[in-house]
Amino acid sequence: MIEGFFKRMSVFLFVLCGLASFLSGAEAIDNILADKLIPLPKKAVFNGGEWFKLSDSAQVGVKTFLNLSEEDKSRIGDIFESYWDAEPGIEFSTCEDMKDADEEAYKVSVSEKALEISAKSHAGVLHALKTLRQLAEPMRGTLKTEAYIIPQCAIEDSPSMKFRGMHITIMPETKSFEVEKKVRLAAYYKFNYVVLEFWGCYPSKVRPEFNFENPDLSRSDIKRIAGVAKELGVCLIPQMTVFGHASGSMFRSGKHSALDLNPEFAPLFEPTGWTWCLSNPHAKEAIKDMALEMWELFGKPEYFHIGCDEAYDFATCSECAKADKKELLKNHIMYFRDLFAKAGVKVMMWHDMLLEKEDPRWKGMTASAKPEQGLKDLYKELPKDIVVCCWEYAYLPKDENAPVFPTGKFFADAGFNTLMCSWTSAKNTDLMGKFVSGNSLYGMMGTMWYNDFGEPFQKIYMQTAAAAWGGKPPRLEEGQKSFLRRLNFDRHLRQVSIDMGMDKMEQSGRTENQSVPRFLY
Repeated sequence: MIEGFFKRMSVFLFVLCGLASFLSGAEAIDNILADKLIPLPKKAVFNGGEWFKLSDSAQVGVKTFLNLSEEDKSRIGDIFESYWDAEPGIEFSTCEDMKDADEEAYKVSVSEKALEISAKSHAGVLHALKTLRQLAEPMRGTLKTEAYIIPQCAIEDSPSMKFRGMHITIMPETKSFEVEKKVRLAAYYKFNYVVLEFWGCYPSKVRPEFNFENPDLSRSDIKRIAGVAKELGVCLIPQMTVFGHASGSMFRSGKHSALDLNPEFAPLFEPTGWTWCLSNPHAKEAIKDMALEMWELFGKPEYFHIGCDEAYDFATCSECAKADKKELLKNHIMYFRDLFAKAGVKVMMWHDMLLEKEDPRWKGMTASAKPEQGLKDLYKELPKDIVVCCWEYAYLPKDENAPVFPTGKFFADAGFNTLMCSWTSAKNTDLMGKFVSGNSLYGMMGTMWYNDFGEPFQKIYMQTAAAAWGGKPPRLEEGQKSFLRRLNFDRHLRQVSIDMGMDKMEQSGRTENQSVPRFLY
């Protein structure tokens, strides 16, 4: 009797272990599929079974609450052909269940026999197609790709904020293909704004003497990339720094895009050359000419970024030193705010020169104004239609469940549309996204600066995309555990390169060359 009991227990334990192994295997498969998705949707359930085959005879339905135009429908068909070389007969219809959804929300349902997309609008459909492209893989067992397959799944997602941006810097050595690739990747990861900041290399026709030449980025390149961005659902925003960073170069390089080649323009800058001389009307005129020219070249977008950060040598020349510093800066900011407001355009600016660094409220945060400059209350005299961009790269809120970034809260409470801007820290970016979505701030923007290639470039895109959509963070600081996520990033970058028709080694991947500095790894 006892022997029989142990036999039955052995069988029971064998079955139980098998079941556990099966469940563990199923979970592993789900994780592999989830790792393909950047940003990871708020809901993604994989059902197993035979994968759906994308072919000309595939059953595909697209349902939206807002009616699609014939041009929208044609564009969706073109995407199926571009992504998967398939031309299925797509059945378009309306759906009431997305009536109250976010404008960019979408749902995806994939079975063995059918694929269905539900969305509020055309924008949601485009997001769904990007998700499906990340999930799809070539059908197995063939020498070359003959068709694509997608796992059975149910996916739902919507962004956690309206403004989801990426800030990209352009140096004199930056290639045009690099700019386009980063813009296209931003669209693929469902950002809707990209700020392009030229560091002393804007190809100006009206004021060419203020910039170094970039031999591989012409005016026609910029215009074309702006058009590509618009087609992909991204607004390209130009940035012309009108205050600090007037050298148009990285501090570490010691270069000056105007004075190194044209030293006669020294009166337009403070003695060090780092900041524009705000008391000189000729400086304002030169900036205006370049800013308006840049805005028009970008297709007259709804925003223009005027910079205004880190003006460490502000008012140090003999003329500016005598002026009321607050009035001097206020009049300068208002000049450009009013210039663009006449065209219905909102200006964006960095936050740090509006806060005094000795103020105890900003301990551990970013503030660059000096007490003797008297800028502490300047924010009170600025119009609330200015978008304030708070860049906080190191601060970590004490309460991770209800994170607060004091500088961002300060400007939001003061009535400004406030963007929180992150950099390389995964933890900082994740908490910043929670702060923005939890407090209904204007949005969020990732910044790249000189980390625009290699592993930092990869991390910034993945982390910021996850934060902006409110999904699970990719946890890229876990070493080998994140290796598959990183490989999928490279796959996505490869897809973007294919869309661009690249055929050279240096145009592929995260770096121009195979050999890169050790600090990137």
